[in-house]
Amino acid sequence: MRWPLLTVVCLSLLAGCSGITGFGATGAPETTPAPVPAATEQTTTPSAPPGLDDSGLDGVSVLSNSHERALENRSYTFIERYTMTTIRDTGRLRVSRNETTYVEDGRNYRHDLERRRLLPNRTVERYEQSMYGDGGTWYERRDDGTVTYYRGDLRFYRDEFAGEAAFYVDQYVSATRSWTRRVRRNGSLYYRVTGVGGTPPGISQAESYRFSLLVAPDGLVRELRVRYTTTVGSQRETVGYQFWYEDVGSTTAPAPSWLDEARHQARNRSTGSGT
Repeated sequence: MRWPLLTVVCLSLLAGCSGITGFGATGAPETTPAPVPAATEQTTTPSAPPGLDDSGLDGVSVLSNSHERALENRSYTFIERYTMTTIRDTGRLRVSRNETTYVEDGRNYRHDLERRRLLPNRTVERYEQSMYGDGGTWYERRDDGTVTYYRGDLRFYRDEFAGEAAFYVDQYVSATRSWTRRVRRNGSLYYRVTGVGGTPPGISQAESYRFSLLVAPDGLVRELRVRYTTTVGSQRETVGYQFWYEDVGSTTAPAPSWLDEARHQARNRSTGSGT
């Protein structure tokens, strides 16, 4: 089970182009053309993506739906980071989760998960899992090194992880006050949305709740970052979650290091462990 858990003013210079062409009839007196007026520069401000306006959020569900539509039929790399630090009478516990998903298309993809628990006695517990699909077989490698594989024309909905990101947007983009500004990143226009005073899912109150979004003009949420603290009795928890997208439209799913051996084992078996 997986764990839960913009903005530079763009100036468009539209130069009006006008000219005067004289058509003289034979024998008509010559006239001097009137001066051509200088082209007038107009500055336009692009509209914010659906779910946003210049003052901040204008509909979280509208924004999450726009995000899913923006990733339709596009490859991408989806990266997640989650941390939770709990301070209690018995000491400090820190949990972290790192996930990276490469979505090449609906047949070729890879997902890597690493989870760590740093216990109060400084002991570290670690868990890893990886999945890889090549269109004909889906391999799942568990933490103990065993690999389960499934054969057949395996497909999943291409926007599966886009839907996951949309879920986190719906859950975490909460604020009593938000604002939007235009920024540029690598020369491209984005919308940076910041919100404060919200509440996390399932919790009625949180301290220092703050989120930040980086949204592309087409509605793609390129980044989400959220951080908050809660206190229940003597227990205090600080949670941080973020995701971001890379290589949108140019992602390929790299083969994991263990794949050759897994394929070798699969060829030596008459049937897989599932279909």
